[in-house]
Amino acid sequence: MKRYGRSWMPGGPFRPKVPAAIRQRCRGLSLVEMLVAALVLSFLVASTAAVYQGGEKQQRTARAYSLAQTDIRRALQRITRTARHGYQVVPTSNWGTFAGQSSGMHQLIVEVPEPGTTSRAQVRFYIQDGNVYAQRQNVPSPGILLIEGVQALEFRYYQTDPGTGARPEVPPDQATEVEITLTAVRGPAVTTVKAYVNLRNAIGASL
Repeated sequence: MKRYGRSWMPGGPFRPKVPAAIRQRCRGLSLVEMLVAALVLSFLVASTAAVYQGGEKQQRTARAYSLAQTDIRRALQRITRTARHGYQVVPTSNWGTFAGQSSGMHQLIVEVPEPGTTSRAQVRFYIQDGNVYAQRQNVPSPGILLIEGVQALEFRYYQTDPGTGARPEVPPDQATEVEITLTAVRGPAVTTVKAYVNLRNAIGASL
């Protein structure tokens, strides 16, 4: 005797007949299924970690780049503020501790007025062991530290023609304008900034 969904057993009650698909699901996860789940989980964890590390590296680089930019601009501001008052770029100095020192691609010596007097002074800007210094002719080396962690410091010299506006590159002693290029390293970031400065007293003398 059979009834829908149940089997008749003599001497006993009806027992429900469980479909095979349900019995299969009730057995739990197989070893293969557990391995697949573990592999998927490990992939997700690795992907999340890679994204996090990548974002953290970008943030570190951005902070280092911003720090380098700030340090470079502060140093360039001090250089240009002094050079702006220059009477001339000194080709080769014979003053004090500068005797025998020359302006060139990696060093600038500029003659400037002494504040509050009618006399003049010489100031040089140069790179040494990855540091940029400012030094007066009556002060022992190395002078005042402007910025450290410097990869390169370069000076280029130009003379602006007031009639035509042309600015050909010239030897240092003929310059009325100086281009300064400073490259610094901060952690993973390497950045370069350029600045231009007109020697106001040199321009006035040439007019």
